[in-house]
Amino acid sequence: MQKLTLTLTLLLILTFSAAMAGDIYHQRALEVRGGMSMYLFMDDPVDWAQQFPSSVSDKMEFAADAGLSILYKSHNFVWNIGYNHLFASRTTFGDGDYEEVVEANEFFIVPGFILFPDSKLNFSIGAGPTLMMASLDRNSPMGGNMGEFYGATGRNMGVLALANIEYLYKPNLALKVGGGFRTVFIDDINFVKTVDNQDYSYTVMWTNSSGAESNRSYELDFTGLFIEFGLRWYFQSKAKW
Repeated sequence: MQKLTLTLTLLLILTFSAAMAGDIYHQRALEVRGGMSMYLFMDDPVDWAQQFPSSVSDKMEFAADAGLSILYKSHNFVWNIGYNHLFASRTTFGDGDYEEVVEANEFFIVPGFILFPDSKLNFSIGAGPTLMMASLDRNSPMGGNMGEFYGATGRNMGVLALANIEYLYKPNLALKVGGGFRTVFIDDINFVKTVDNQDYSYTVMWTNSSGAESNRSYELDFTGLFIEFGLRWYFQSKAKW
């Protein structure tokens, strides 16, 4: 996945850099947005919950998200450089006494192609690399005896595809409705535990009551669809960029 992402990034830069010549009036913008992300394959936290006979499990299928971007346009092309925060998605088990929580921060660069760039209503589509930095917490009334930990983290590169519809509501203000698809798979999640003032690093491993899969690393899969709503404020740069 990392090699594919790096190759895609290089191809996108070579393809779109040559097209970034010429100016249009609505060239630079700040975008603020919010939305909802769907997790299609976030299995491990749910599987962990379902191993308990008294499980009251809430699947990790959705997460609210919010973010911001800097946009740079030139004729039919746009660069979208941005950040998203995927808020807590959780599963509870053991009548709610046990809980796992997943959150993530995402950084991306997505070049795209714009249809009807000079009209009030335009459409853009693009794809590019994304970096997902995730955290995992597990709360247990039995503490460390049931694998309780906080602040376990993992990260990996993936691909983010975007499609947006923009309506220019005022000369410098636009409404945006969009969505897309991301694929990011994190298979190495670690946390630090302090014992006698000494820090030790641990990899989160999958375990169940029979111990059949105790040697498999825990995984977080953020692959899925998402939808977004946002505002774009267009501005003119005094620095001539």
